[in-house]
Amino acid sequence: MSDCDDSGIFEDILNFVGTMFLFYVFFKVVEFGIKLVIIVIAMLFKLLYLSMNGVLITIDHIIYDKKDRALGISYDLKAHPRNSRWLVNPVKRNIMGLMIGVVIGGGAFIGSLHSLDSPSAKEHPPFVAAQVNAKLLNARTSATTHSDVLFQIPELHVVNVLKNKGTWSYIEIKNDRGWVATRYLSQSRTKPSEEQAKLPQFVLATKMANVRAKPSMKGEVLFKLAGDGPIFVLKKKGNWSFIESRGFKGWIATNLLTAA
Repeated sequence: MSDCDDSGIFEDILNFVGTMFLFYVFFKVVEFGIKLVIIVIAMLFKLLYLSMNGVLITIDHIIYDKKDRALGISYDLKAHPRNSRWLVNPVKRNIMGLMIGVVIGGGAFIGSLHSLDSPSAKEHPPFVAAQVNAKLLNARTSATTHSDVLFQIPELHVVNVLKNKGTWSYIEIKNDRGWVATRYLSQSRTKPSEEQAKLPQFVLATKMANVRAKPSMKGEVLFKLAGDGPIFVLKKKGNWSFIESRGFKGWIATNLLTAA
């Protein structure tokens, strides 16, 4: 009795043949799919070409119909003027169609490149509000300190963060956009810090109040405060309180606050 299992070798051969057959079928299906796509695209281009020819000939009829009838010459004759015009002559019409296609395609390509290069077109995320925690924050043309400064943002002003890149944030404020260092931005938070937890809590005595950059009615409005969320008074100056609510700081008239 032989030590070699001939039946196992036969099964291996069958498995190999079956696998190769499946690969062959898969290849043929893919090949058929590619050919079908090419045929459909070719038919669409041909339909577009015929439609464009029809439109151009129709335009020629609209423009020259009265003049052509006055000549009294059959349209089928080569001597007829319409057969040499750009909108009717096959060679000239094909050249015109090619030129129109190049202009339209080139315009679409340039427009797509412009939209890809534009940050506003690239990014459509819901913005995240953040507050500047530096005395004067530089907004730059790109995410590096070697780039040019576009404008400066005073402390406490609120910006919209459109996207982040490493340690930089692309922000918007009053329709101006630029890159700023993320470490100089404070974003909203729902839970108070340990230090705030030790302070007395206040709420608004009105439905809405202006939070300003300075303790004065002339101070610029940073944001509007609404709701019954906790408000922490960090310091006072006259009739004004420097508060923090959900991570944002500013000055508010003290008489608009009431103990929680």
